[in-house]
Amino acid sequence: MKGHLVASIFVGVVETFSRILVPELIRFHIFGLMAVVLVFKPSGLLGKNVA
Repeated sequence: MKGHLVASIFVGVVETFSRILVPELIRFHIFGLMAVVLVFKPSGLLGKNVA
């Protein structure tokens, strides 16, 4: 459950700053953030490596 909390806070912060800086690209920022996290941390932000 810790990963869910960290991810939701992180998404909220990114969304807030995106609305202020570049409101036209708000949806891109959220889905782009999700894609970056999945590429670099496919097991999740705080997930365990499964072999």
